[in-house]
This record gives sequence, structure tokens and C-alpha cells, in this order.
Amino acid sequence: MRWALAQRTRWSWAFDARLPKVYQVDGNKDFAYSFAHPTFDRSSLSMTWTGGGKQPLIDGTSKDEMRLRVIGLDIDENELTPTPARYYDETVCADITKHRGRGDVDLPGAAWICQRLWRCDLGDRHDTEARRSGGDFVPSRNAVFARLNLLLPEGLKKLLYSIYPESRRGQGFRSFYDKCTPRQFRQLASERGLEVVGERLYYSSKYFTFLFPLHLLWRCWVIGFRSIAPASAAETFSMALRKG
Repeated sequence: MRWALAQRTRWSWAFDARLPKVYQVDGNKDFAYSFAHPTFDRSSLSMTWTGGGKQPLIDGTSKDEMRLRVIGLDIDENELTPTPARYYDETVCADITKHRGRGDVDLPGAAWICQRLWRCDLGDRHDTEARRSGGDFVPSRNAVFARLNLLLPEGLKKLLYSIYPESRRGQGFRSFYDKCTPRQFRQLASERGLEVVGERLYYSSKYFTFLFPLHLLWRCWVIGFRSIAPASAAETFSMALRKG
């Protein structure tokens, strides 16, 4: 079974390798290593990394070199406990929808969090927690995997674990995808007095790679959708915001 899945996945990746580069960029990696680091790369500042748990955005060595103070914020204390030493200077176990910071953080950052909020409100986090700017990595509500996530029963989603065991951690929360499109996110930021200073759109995901015909069908949909509405067709996107 595993061998068959691996073979079909190789077919999917081989097909993607022949597509234009814009369809090959891994949003998770690009946000962490290309988009977010320049946004956060400012010495002697403090930042909050929300929802990262034991997978912080910045490793301990980079954090020390940047003289950056990092606060780990997660709703699950068990996710914060096993974090390697020196990754966080402080940890806070709290619900982001209720947490009100001390207003002493320069840069709030988050990935795969906004879609889990029943009501996505950037203002609360930036007004009470941040002094300057921040960045978010967001799955788009328009993505096929997001639509399926909204439609499928929670119990059925656990079947994904047999295909992608590494997704077990990320699949433990219900998703709502409120304001989770690039247009809605920009509008929400504007309403809260936040300026969009950086944005990247991604058209790659691995959800259907396990079955090449399904992956091919999904790819045709994304390519066609992008030709009509590039922003709306994005599977995920990164956005950097700055307080006015």
C-alpha cells in the first residue's frame, strides 16, 4: 500500500516538475525561509510566533544571531513543552481569540491559524500585541482542499492520517476559513488600519499527489482558475502587514 502511494506521488511530482515555476513553489517553505525572514530580520526586536508549537519559525541559532526575542503562543501547552531549548524566550498557553498581549511585541507572526478562527479579526492581534508589523501564512478558502475541509465530516478527515501521517498534528482543529482569501484579507487589514507591505500567492499543495489522476484533475482546475482570477485561484498566500 505504501509503495503504491509512493509511486503515484512520484508521478504527481514528476508532472509538476514540467509546469512553470509559479506552480512549484511550496508556500510553507517560501513563507518560512524567503518571505518571513526578511520581514522579521531586524535586530534587537521581539516577536510572537502563534500556533507554531514545537515547530518555531526561527531556530535558536538564527534567533540569537538576530538578537531576536521570540514568544511562543499556542492553545495547546503540550505543543509548547517539547520545543528545543533556546527556540523560545517565553511561552504563553492561550486562546488567540481571547489573548490580549502587553503591547510590547514588535512583530506578530502566524501560519495556519487564521482558518481555524470562527471570526478572523486581525485588529485584535495587531492592536493589543504588536507595535510595528507582522506576517501571516494563510490557506485560501477557495482552495479545493479547503472546500473539502469545510464539507467533510471531522471523523472522515482522519483518513488523511493513513496517507500523510505527518499531517496528524495539523488536522486536530476545526477550520472555518473566515476572511481567508487574499481579497478579504487585504480588505480586513485596511479596515483595521493595517498596510499591506508584502504579498505572495502560491499554487502548490500536496493533498492530491497520492492519486495521480486526481492530482492531474486538480492541476487543470488550478491552471484554468489562475488564468481567469490569479489571486482567487491561490491555494495559500503570505501577507506582511504594517501598522499605520
